[in-house]
Amino acid sequence: MWTDEVIETLRQTVAVEGAAVERGPLYLDLTGRLEEALANVTGIDGLKDVLAACSIVLHEGALGGGLVLPDLSRAISEGIERRTFETSVIGLGDLGREVVVRLKDAAGDSGVLHRFFLELEGARPQTIDEGVLRVVLEGSLEAEVSPRYGDMLRAAYRAASGSKGLPPLLADSLLSPTAPSVTVHVVAGIEDPWIALVPDLLFDLRSSLAWGKRGRAVLHLLTRPFPRLRGSFRATVEEIEKKKPFDDAFIISAGGEVLAGLVEGFIRLSLRVPEVLFATGEEKPRGVFASYGIASAPEGAGETTDRYLARLDQAFRGAAPSWVPADAVLGELASERVFFVHPADLPPPGVAWRLCPEMVPIGIEGFEPTLARVQRGLKLADLRLL
Repeated sequence: MWTDEVIETLRQTVAVEGAAVERGPLYLDLTGRLEEALANVTGIDGLKDVLAACSIVLHEGALGGGLVLPDLSRAISEGIERRTFETSVIGLGDLGREVVVRLKDAAGDSGVLHRFFLELEGARPQTIDEGVLRVVLEGSLEAEVSPRYGDMLRAAYRAASGSKGLPPLLADSLLSPTAPSVTVHVVAGIEDPWIALVPDLLFDLRSSLAWGKRGRAVLHLLTRPFPRLRGSFRATVEEIEKKKPFDDAFIISAGGEVLAGLVEGFIRLSLRVPEVLFATGEEKPRGVFASYGIASAPEGAGETTDRYLARLDQAFRGAAPSWVPADAVLGELASERVFFVHPADLPPPGVAWRLCPEMVPIGIEGFEPTLARVQRGLKLADLRLL
C-alpha cells in the first residue's frame, strides 16, 4: 500500500526541515510533535488525522502567521512519485502514433518510459519509431464481423486477447516484475475508428493493474476543434463516460501538429510532476472528464512588475484547458488547479500570486518555467470544444 511510502516521506521531510532550518522554539516544538505523531501513523486514516490537524493550525493562524510548516503536499506527491517508477504510453490510430513517436527522448526525463502502438494485421503500413513496440492484432476476422471498421477492430482485439484480457505482448511488457507500479497513458483520437477499442482496452488494463493497486490508467482523447461527434463515435464516448473505466480521462482539442505536441508535453510534465495527474478530492466532480493546457512561463528576473504580470497573464491564457463548459456558470462549478513549475533555485516572484492566488509552485532541478492548468469535473453533455 502506498500509504507507508507517503508516511515515510513525510517523516523524512519533517525531520530535515526541523533540523536544517533555524526557526523559533515554537516552530521546532510543533515540528517535533508532528514528527512524533507521524511515527505512530500506520494507515490512511491516521495520516488523514495528522494532515487535518496541520490544516487547522495553518488556517486558524494559531501562531499569528509565524508558523511555516514543511511542504507536506509536496512530500505526499514525492511519496506517490517514488511508487510510480515506470510509465507506459499506448497509442491508437494516427494521433496516438504521432504522440508515441514524439515521446522518443522522454525516458531521460524521469523513470522508465515504454511506448506501444496497436495496429491491425493487414492494415496499411505505418512508419514507427525504432523504440516503439508494435502490438499487432492478429486475431481471425472471418467469423461474422460487422462491415464497420470500428467493429472489426474491436473484434480483432477480442480475438487477440489472452488469459489476462490484454493481448499477451501488452500484458507481459507493460509492467516489469521489479516495478511496484506503472502509470499507463492511452492516447486515441475521438473521431478515429480505433476509439472503438478504448472501452475494452481500458477495462482489461485496469484489471491487469489490479484495479489501482499496481498502477493507474490515464486516458487522453484527442480531437480537432468542433468535431462531428456522431454515430458510433459519440456512442463510444458516452460508453466511456458512463462506465468510467479509467483513473483519469482528459479531452484535448487543437488543430494540426499542436494537438500531438500538447499531449506530448503534458505526459512529459507528468513524468517529473505527478501532481498534475491527481485530483485533490476536495470537491465532488460534476463529471468524469478533465482537460489541460500548458505554456512556457516568464522567469521574472530583471523585469518590472507590470511587465512581468502582463507576460504571466499571457502564459496563463496560453495554458487554458481546451475543453471547457459552454455555460460560464457551469464553468464556475468545475474545479481547476494551476501549477507553476520552475527551476528549484528560481521560484516565481511574490507578485505572481496577484494573478492566481491558488497557484501551486513546484520546484524541479533544471526545469524551465512552465504553467499547467488542469480542469476537472467536466461532462460530455454540457461541454463545447474551443
